Amino acid sequence: MVIKRAGAVIALIALTVTSFMQASIAGAQSANAFNDVPTTYDYYSAVGYLKDLQVVEGYDDGTFKPENTINRAEFTKIALLASGYEPEGGNCFPDVTDQWFAPYVCKAKSLGLLSGYPDGDFKPERPINFVEAGKIVSNGLKLGLDEAYSDEWFQKYVMALEESQAIPTSVDTFDQYINRGEMAEMMWRIKTQQKEETNYYEDLSRTTEAQQMHTISSCSVLQDKFEDALAYNGYYYRDALMVEEAAMDTTASAPTVEKSAENEAVLTGGGSTDGNYSTTNVQVEGVDEADIVKTDGEYIYIVKGSTIRVVRAYPAAGMVEMDAIEFDDDGFSPSDMYVDGNKLIVLGQSYYSYPYPVLRTDAKIMPYPYYGGSISKVFVFDITDKSNIKEFRTLEFEGSYTQSRKVDDMVYMVLSRPGFYAYDTIENVDEILPRYKDTGDDTAKPLVGCTDVKYVPAFESADYLIVAGIPVNEASGEISKEVVLGSAGNIYSSRENMYVAATEWNWDYETSSESTNVYKFALDKENVEFQGKGKVPGTILNQFSMDENDSYFRIATTKGNSWDGTSTNNVYVLDENMDMTGKLEGIAPGESIYSTRFIGDRLYMVTFKKIDPFFVIDMSDPKGPSVLGKLKIPGYSDYLHPYDENHIIGFGKDTVMPTEQEEIDWNQNFEWYQGIKIAMFDVTDVENPKQMFTEIIGDRGTDSPLLYDHKALLFDKEKNLFAFPVTVAELSDEIKNDPNASGSEYGSPVFQGAYVYGIDLVNGFNLKAKITHYDETEIAEKAGYYWYGDKDIERVLYIGKFLYTVSKGMVMANDTANDFKEVNSVEVGGIDDNYYYIME
Repeated sequence: MVIKRAGAVIALIALTVTSFMQASIAGAQSANAFNDVPTTYDYYSAVGYLKDLQVVEGYDDGTFKPENTINRAEFTKIALLASGYEPEGGNCFPDVTDQWFAPYVCKAKSLGLLSGYPDGDFKPERPINFVEAGKIVSNGLKLGLDEAYSDEWFQKYVMALEESQAIPTSVDTFDQYINRGEMAEMMWRIKTQQKEETNYYEDLSRTTEAQQMHTISSCSVLQDKFEDALAYNGYYYRDALMVEEAAMDTTASAPTVEKSAENEAVLTGGGSTDGNYSTTNVQVEGVDEADIVKTDGEYIYIVKGSTIRVVRAYPAAGMVEMDAIEFDDDGFSPSDMYVDGNKLIVLGQSYYSYPYPVLRTDAKIMPYPYYGGSISKVFVFDITDKSNIKEFRTLEFEGSYTQSRKVDDMVYMVLSRPGFYAYDTIENVDEILPRYKDTGDDTAKPLVGCTDVKYVPAFESADYLIVAGIPVNEASGEISKEVVLGSAGNIYSSRENMYVAATEWNWDYETSSESTNVYKFALDKENVEFQGKGKVPGTILNQFSMDENDSYFRIATTKGNSWDGTSTNNVYVLDENMDMTGKLEGIAPGESIYSTRFIGDRLYMVTFKKIDPFFVIDMSDPKGPSVLGKLKIPGYSDYLHPYDENHIIGFGKDTVMPTEQEEIDWNQNFEWYQGIKIAMFDVTDVENPKQMFTEIIGDRGTDSPLLYDHKALLFDKEKNLFAFPVTVAELSDEIKNDPNASGSEYGSPVFQGAYVYGIDLVNGFNLKAKITHYDETEIAEKAGYYWYGDKDIERVLYIGKFLYTVSKGMVMANDTANDFKEVNSVEVGGIDDNYYYIME
């Protein structure tokens, strides 16, 4: 039977709370309160006061653990007794029945001192945050509440604590989890009416969480951090059996490079492209992004299944597949790669699972005794001789590979690894630390020590966020790394700093909401350094929701849901310390962000629900971003690409109105998306942006990877050229000619390949070519089906005058100087999945 957030876990915590009595201040200040509370500790007097009053006894080993968080049940008991009430009652919340804390919680609920969460639970084992504690204390000790303070549900409670000078200076934000020392300080100040230095509501009212970074002081403290996070996030299993200790062996054998025997030819006389070849479409100039296809101007490298295929592409007439790179680890899946001179860097991961080691012997409820995860791997190959590619360096990291960036010859890899927090004692440091292996290592070793792990006090996470910097041209170069308690999502990187964003779903007494945590890391070849964490309301769409400019970090978010009309879109500016400098909130209420692009002092934003508002936002003043102009047009853009400083290209979908009957039936304000829409926006007059040109491809069902992956776009302004993969769907003539047809009708796929366009500011978009890897027989066989086959074109690039289209099954070269006529093609070996779905 599964029990969520079970209260029995709380019984394991050794804090004993006795009756709360008044005492003199002098008698409260014990010389040696606990062996881990020195006289230099900021809240020494408060802890001693509670001990002298016999309110707390501490732990069996004589410690108080003042830096540990305190859960909601413990805090409620202390506050109730401090208020002079007797505990009574039970079964007042679904998760508060007959446990030891039930009489205290239920009595406090009956008195109106506290309430539950929106889901009905009390969550007794959850660490209590400052505003939750403030409500209980203010109500229980009958502090004067001013109902005029109503901006937030908690404002009146915090203001009452401010009036009593009872906000410890170590409390920085409203949602910070208070620790045991801060709990003692709050109680001491209120009960003794001590007037000490205090924080104020205004100090805590910043929506960012740019707090000072802390470092874990010991392995036992790190273990405690994970246990706190477990109590906050954990799911528990009743009657789970104890398991024997298992060897934590994640060390796979070192992979080797195996050569295919299909093609042993080594061509000569390759000619020169003079550096005239395309690179991956990236967000920031000078910051490369890993992709499934890369070129060095002569060879094309392709991720296919569990292999890397290598094709000598230039000159096009002699195109041939070379030896493939295969991996000994059958479980390894390459995700993407980089090419840097004579080095090929492949990133990916393997998966594993194994039993937990022995859990706490006195635990009545424990985590399910199996866990698994990922081993992320980095292979660096020497590709000087393409007919004899050699392994140069191999690295393995515990954790899931999220994303990466490359700056010069450094690859910065972002990983997320769950913390293993169920151990009774720590016998080996690598039991709770992320580990790694380098070339030649027989066993894995800790990536960092316990005291190297960083954290931000107001945020408890059960995961490690890891950023590792790898020098790709050094066979044994030192890895620069940073390990933080946190989680990973989308990333943005400049050449100097990397920002890792992760969504946090917030629950408090009155409301539920979402926010985005942003972790900042300074990048240097010798060192990766955690700079701090910011926090903003809402969630981001993707990496283009973030940007850095002149040391300021800018981020665009959507808060709430468009389907129930509660959404708003917002822009926030944070300084180099991750403190909020400026904000613009309430953009396009009821809609959601579909695309954004920061370019210099401007932000271009597309929101959508029924019609596409294209916003131009002035970001020149970090303290006051403002809307300069907007344009409302049918359709929306999923990706915005700069043409020049005054013109933006949008790639997205066209839309049509629903029928009158559909509007009645659905009772919604919406439109049906249709085929792909390309639009050129003129923002020369920022107050009056214009749509200059548009191009519509296909009908509903037409799609392109470009709409969710910018790396699928080939764009070259100097050549007046862009191209991208597309699957085109078309409606039947019968449906097209029916004036009453619904916009919800899907067309049947009729083409998969690449569309190639010319572009300029006079003629707009000019379709130059349609290129497919399927022959006429295959097209006929696939008609009416989803394609998703080996020959679906995924990337387009150029080398010299030749345009290359790349699928998992083929590389084709077309001559841009001769009406894009096919010059040559080569079948690509290896195995990849084919999926075909009938369109109903």
